[in-house]
Amino acid sequence: MLHKNLNEEKDQDQLTVLPALKPNPHYSNQTITPRYIILHCSGYHDPEQIWIDNQVSTHYFIPEQNDTKELIAYEVVKMPFRAWHAGVSHWQNRTGFNDFAIGIEIHMPNYAHALDGNGTLDFKYFEPYQRAQIRALILLIQELQKKYSIPAENVIGHSDIAPWRQQGNDIVLGKTDPGPTLPWKKLAEQGIGQWVDERIDCPPNIDLSGETAQYYLAKIGYAVEQAGLFDMKTNLTIGAFREHFMPECYDATSGSAEDCYAQPFDASTACAMYRVVETQQRLSSKSVHSSSSSFFWAAGIIASGGTIALAWLAYDLAKKCNKYSKRAAYEEIPDLSDQVSEVELGGKKNA
Repeated sequence: MLHKNLNEEKDQDQLTVLPALKPNPHYSNQTITPRYIILHCSGYHDPEQIWIDNQVSTHYFIPEQNDTKELIAYEVVKMPFRAWHAGVSHWQNRTGFNDFAIGIEIHMPNYAHALDGNGTLDFKYFEPYQRAQIRALILLIQELQKKYSIPAENVIGHSDIAPWRQQGNDIVLGKTDPGPTLPWKKLAEQGIGQWVDERIDCPPNIDLSGETAQYYLAKIGYAVEQAGLFDMKTNLTIGAFREHFMPECYDATSGSAEDCYAQPFDASTACAMYRVVETQQRLSSKSVHSSSSSFFWAAGIIASGGTIALAWLAYDLAKKCNKYSKRAAYEEIPDLSDQVSEVELGGKKNA
């Protein structure tokens, strides 16, 4: 079992990781060296059985929680074995994320529920996550980041790496989870995932062409062809971008994220993309500067007669300071996700 405090002075939260309730045989004996964490959400009231039936799996599962200090997660596939959670996937010129990514599923029982009652699933339907689920998620990810040295920017959503899928000659909607109700801004405050610094000024009269959209999406990490056209791949990827970085596209009344995908590429979306790219570049520059300073600091200690062990401790401390400076960069950003993430998961809507 794993126990970890999120904030020893405030919450005294503890996370307990237990074996899965239903052993899942659908994984590979191949071992992985994790470089990423992929976040998913699962519908249905018994997702573990659904995974078994569909021959898929995940490394960890965060169920609905009693809102107490005793938080629970389940280990479905033991690390370092390769779980089957990412499928066909692309991000930052990498493919096949099952080979190097940890999968975490969060339970949302009514995700993609059948709105019209005829059995047709709506994969743009979401509900808010429980606060306790998010607390459990933060604790789990922070432990995994520490154990496997996974940086904040390498925690991404399933929709980020698979916003579209190819069926025959057609491009169709891919993965939409974990959806716009996941509070990415709150996660970024804890050193998890990417968010956008809204204090960055956007260029005036920003171009709204397909070329601009594809350029920014590719810079962020999305897999889009630079064809200059608003083709199906591009439009679906814009929808995935909005789910992650523009959660105001979500209609909390109806539970629908349809507007994330239906709205045309506009100035607010282009501005958000520009800000994400700038945020990434600024954090990257700080990281390079900090790493360089750390190296010269450590080298200076050795030159002054210090031991290699002391120099290593100094270098390691400087790297940790850099990690927390990345976290601090998000702390004062207005939280656009409050409208969808602060509501407790209450009465369920019927299909």
